Amino acid sequence: MRILIVDDNEDSRMILKKNLESSGHTIQDACNGAEALRLARESPPDMIISDILMPVMDGFRLCREIRQDKQLYKIHFVFYTATYLDPGDEKLAMSIGASRYIIKPADTAEFLRTIKGVFQEYEEEKLPVPEKPVKERPELFRMYEESIARKLDKKVEELERVKTNLVIACNELKESEQKFRIIFDNAIDGILLADMETGKFHTGNKMICRMLGYSPEEIEKLEVRDIHPKKVLPHVIERFEKQSSGELTPAENIQVKKKDGSIFYANINSSPITLAGKRYLMGIFRDITRRVQAEEELLRSRSELSALFRVSSAIIRTMKKKKDLIRKADEALYQAKQKGRNRIEVSE
Repeated sequence: MRILIVDDNEDSRMILKKNLESSGHTIQDACNGAEALRLARESPPDMIISDILMPVMDGFRLCREIRQDKQLYKIHFVFYTATYLDPGDEKLAMSIGASRYIIKPADTAEFLRTIKGVFQEYEEEKLPVPEKPVKERPELFRMYEESIARKLDKKVEELERVKTNLVIACNELKESEQKFRIIFDNAIDGILLADMETGKFHTGNKMICRMLGYSPEEIEKLEVRDIHPKKVLPHVIERFEKQSSGELTPAENIQVKKKDGSIFYANINSSPITLAGKRYLMGIFRDITRRVQAEEELLRSRSELSALFRVSSAIIRTMKKKKDLIRKADEALYQAKQKGRNRIEVSE
């Protein structure tokens, strides 16, 4: 059988088309009632399966147009909707000539059985088919208006709920952002948010501004390579790329360049963060310059102490040798006096 599917949702059309084609039907599809009416007049199908809520022309109007058309009025018409769920909507659909009214989503096997049942009932003459085009009836127009009004009322209620929830969400987001900003700006460590793809800075807290000597506005114009000496850039860029890819080990003893060109040392811990749907790498800078300087001073002191120890050892060894010489000379002089001599004879 030839079936025309009408739905403004492309995914819904494709799923329905696939299911019906698997059952041996030939399928055409349209995205609204006006397009469906044009296709039906060009090549009348055996059945139309239509959604209701669509742009240009909705499903109710399409069904009414089909039933009033001299060439199309006998076509089987099935409504398949997820939005018009009120009993009055189904009553209107059946009143204007629908063969079935099915609520989405329906089980595929059950849906296909229903479609097959419509064709069987037609063949067995159990399904009433209009003998002539349906004339316009005032009560149907009133029912249509009521159905649309109900739908609009529900949409208004939904929009009000969405609006209320949106206001609540916005207020919560604003409060959350305020809390984050307070924590962010009062952190004892410097914090920078860098774009993972470009390395450009999105923002920085007050402490990092003090550390680097830049204003917040200047920070936003910089990127990772701007705050490190050239000699360490390859290492810094490598660490940034690894941290961006998920390797979040701390970067230690990193040289950081201030606005005035001076250098300080920092340990940098990082973690990914998402703001407004965009991913950033949050770097937390802890200034360890004093510790590095203290370590360097300790190394110098150790080196100096080691040198002093070596010199002292040499002096002690020299003094010991001199003491030994004096002792030997004294013994020799004593022995000479014992022999009645006043001088020491030194043998070659």
